[in-house]
Order: sequence, then structure tokens, then C-alpha cells
Amino acid sequence: MQSAYGPSSVASSHPRDAGTPHPVTVTAPRRAARPAHSWTAFLPALGMAIIGLVGLALAWASPQQQGDQVLVIASPLASRAQTLTIIVRAGGRLVGEGRLANIALASSTDPDFTGKLRKAGAWVATSAPQEGAALAF
Repeated sequence: MQSAYGPSSVASSHPRDAGTPHPVTVTAPRRAARPAHSWTAFLPALGMAIIGLVGLALAWASPQQQGDQVLVIASPLASRAQTLTIIVRAGGRLVGEGRLANIALASSTDPDFTGKLRKAGAWVATSAPQEGAALAF
């Protein structure tokens, strides 16, 4: 049987084709060999994650100087009022607000201000040496 696309390679079940032999040729396309997945492909991402975590740990552990500004990040679902409440409960004052409601800059003369912020509900409380650092977020 001839079609517009060339000879047919599938047997027909139409009555007019009864008795006409149709050769059936089945050829599967060959797939290119895929390289075996290796854990080494994840090394760059793993390295960046480790560097980021080390930097975060250093920022977390760095001592705060009295009067320094502190970057405060509350829960992503926190409103601006809830973020301000965290700062006030920790004994600080608002210095600036971020673009998002859960980010703010705060200041206090208490040497353990970052610890008190975390106890009050802040997810992140770390020194922000540059003025306006939180406002960029």
C-alpha cells in the first residue's frame, strides 16, 4: 500500500486490503547514550551553599556594638505592626523600614539586643553596618 508519505509499514485492517500482503517493519529510533548522572555535577551548587551558610553564621555570631543598626527580619507573614512590636519588645527603636513589611532596621544601646530580638520573634537579627541596608530589600 502506498501513501502520500511513502510505503506503509503498518498492516491495514480495511476490507479492500484483505489478502494483500503488507510487510510490517518496525524500527525503533535509537536514542543517544545519556551520560550517567554524577554527584560531581552538584559540586558548584553545594560550594555556593556552603559559602553562603558560613557567611550567614559569621554574621550571626558577630558581636553587636552599642548603637549599631540591626537588620531585623520577621516571619514572611508578619505585618509592619508585628515587626515593630518585635523591635519594641526587645527594647529597641525603629530606624528604617524595608520594602517588605517584615524587614526593618532597628537600634538599641543594649549589648544583647540581637538576642532579645530573636527571643521576641525575629527570624534574623544581625548587624547592619551600612545605613539603609534594609531599605534595599
